[in-house]
Amino acid sequence: MDYRNFLRLEQQHALFSIRFKEIPIWELIRYEVYAAGSSLQPEARNAKPSIRRAFRKLFVLICYNPFLYRSTTHSLIIRSSRKEFFANQYIDPLTLDFEYQCLGTCCNGHIDLKKNKINRSGKKTFRVYESQYTLHNKGEHVPDIYAITFVSKVLVKRCLPYWQRCLSQQERQYLADISASLSGIFPHVPIDSILNKTLLNFYIERFLYGRLLTIRKPKQLFLTRFNDKMPLVFEAKKRGIEVIEAQHGYTSPSLVLYHFPSMDKNSLLCFPDTFYYLDKLYICQLELPLMPDKIKPYPWTFHKTKIERVRASVTPTEKRSILFVSQNVLYKEMLEFVESYCRLLKNVNINTAVYYKPHPHEYGLLDRNYLQLLDDVYGLKVIGEQEDVYPYLARVQCVVGVFSTLLLEALELKAQVFILKMTGYEHFQRIIDAGMVTLIDSPDNLFKKTTVYL
Repeated sequence: MDYRNFLRLEQQHALFSIRFKEIPIWELIRYEVYAAGSSLQPEARNAKPSIRRAFRKLFVLICYNPFLYRSTTHSLIIRSSRKEFFANQYIDPLTLDFEYQCLGTCCNGHIDLKKNKINRSGKKTFRVYESQYTLHNKGEHVPDIYAITFVSKVLVKRCLPYWQRCLSQQERQYLADISASLSGIFPHVPIDSILNKTLLNFYIERFLYGRLLTIRKPKQLFLTRFNDKMPLVFEAKKRGIEVIEAQHGYTSPSLVLYHFPSMDKNSLLCFPDTFYYLDKLYICQLELPLMPDKIKPYPWTFHKTKIERVRASVTPTEKRSILFVSQNVLYKEMLEFVESYCRLLKNVNINTAVYYKPHPHEYGLLDRNYLQLLDDVYGLKVIGEQEDVYPYLARVQCVVGVFSTLLLEALELKAQVFILKMTGYEHFQRIIDAGMVTLIDSPDNLFKKTTVYL
């Protein structure tokens, strides 16, 4: 489905006006409907995490349960899954500046992100939450909203066939009418399945997040990626809590996630109040549903400090070196692509250092024997979960990926960036059209393009 046609249909049929009680139905299911109709979402992976990682998640579920922390706080910050090792600690570069904003300090190379934070005046506290378990610093006790998403996922799976029994006959009929109406507009999309699953998930997560907000009583909420936290955003805004988002990754109008050309400003119930963008270039084609004074440049204090340090300390660029940056939903396709590319290098005896950076969520899914085989046959080096990726970004000549934020940082470090034409590459369409990166559709094409630099 072409995104322009999708936007035309939602405006023509006034889909944003659809409500179930006070719940904005179309806001909740909009991207799911578009993705299903456009084949944007990769097929679900059946890979099972390792037993060790499963126990780690169970440990987090019990010991880092967010409801165990009951003190009130001025601000809640939900970190993204991305972590960088800096000043002997693992930090999230996307929310670090929010933490310093709460502290009333600036990044000067000294970071202390342990336990509760109190700013210099001693008046404002804030609590950090993890969006999903990744890496914790020694002595850092960070509650994890994984407990909420896990409970919601289990209940949705168990209760989905029966949940409408809790509704009145009139409410069930109203939902059936909504489903039928939307199915007529989007005939090839499983509207009924999306609607029921999303609504049930919304009710469960809204209740759990509501309890959390009742306990903590924050005035501000900082996060990344509102789309998988819409029940939290809805509940926070209903309580008068300011919701602030930092852009995570690149987005474009063709993904529709942040593009609302037919909406009045500040009219959405599940969209943040304020949006910090990474760079003006990356949002210039978007029509965000916010007033101009609520769309601000992200300070990137950590990012700038890190880039300057890397430039000053890293050895000159390695000749014949390339870094592949993976995505968790595409790791199988990425590894197949990397293997094919390495085979081409070996066939012509080009001695090139090839590095592979898995997504943070990918480490528990990787086949270690397969990676060892790639290392033995092609010399592929996998960057470890606790390794700093920035020195690699600064050293290599070429960086390859699909839509990782690291690709934008590779551009700042003057690397040649190549975008693979896989699901989600549309996020980078703007900078592809601007000629800042090169679009690649096959290992052979990448081989031909990179031999110039290798």
